[in-house]
Amino acid sequence: ALVPNPVLTRDGEGLNFAAEGIGLEGLGAGTANISINIGGPVQAAYLYWAGRTRPCDTNGTVQCIIPFEPYEDQELIFDGNPITGDIAGFESQLDTSLLSTDQDINNIGYLADVTAFVTGAGLQTFTIEDGDPGNNLFRLNGAALIVLYRDLSDRVSYRVMVYDGLDFAFGRNDQIPEARITT
Repeated sequence: ALVPNPVLTRDGEGLNFAAEGIGLEGLGAGTANISINIGGPVQAAYLYWAGRTRPCDTNGTVQCIIPFEPYEDQELIFDGNPITGDIAGFESQLDTSLLSTDQDINNIGYLADVTAFVTGAGLQTFTIEDGDPGNNLFRLNGAALIVLYRDLSDRVSYRVMVYDGLDFAFGRNDQIPEARITT
């Protein structure tokens, strides 16, 4: 289930947000750029990223686990700064495809406070790199940057609420209906 992130639930005059995402499949040793247009002074900025590991680590049962931290792709380099994300959520996905080799999947989401690195207004571009090339998920799917800012020209008060966790949907899984729907 997704739950409100208390740090990203705010009220304020002119409060607004910007959000952008980028795919990270095939990142490898390369760099991805994420650009975002920030309309005023930054109040908070969070980077979210997610992927999947297959086969998943288990504890001797059929349930996927995260046996250690930092786990696979939990470390990134954001605009030249090493970051280690907190686990936003994870969910096991039983592989029921006809081509299955009994490799269950663990879908994992991370988040990190990057406010210290996202300070300017206007169009900003940030780089994303693998923080530990020897500790990777089967597939790193993508990342999203969410920035709360204050629009100085707007005198109306607003509430922004960001929910986080992990609710992964994968459209080709016909046998598990909840795997095709997000909250």
